[in-house]
Amino acid sequence: MAESPGLLLVSGIFTMAGGVATVIGHNVWSGGALPVAVTLLGWVMLIKGFVLMAVPPERLISSYGFLTSGRRFRLVMVPSLVLSAWC
Repeated sequence: MAESPGLLLVSGIFTMAGGVATVIGHNVWSGGALPVAVTLLGWVMLIKGFVLMAVPPERLISSYGFLTSGRRFRLVMVPSLVLSAWC
């Protein structure tokens, strides 16, 4: 996917649109863990869509390589596990 700039642009547009819709329609920072988690997910989608559209494909490829390195696997997966257990 990172080798195709057009596909990155289209996926960035759709991801950003979903994030914008979530942030506009559900920007709730109180009321329990679930509403806050939905709001955070919307902001993450918005940021990810922007990054997919703004960052050159070469940089994305190098960042994917950084994240999939065997030594950094736990660094990436531990926060994901904690957030999954929390929600």
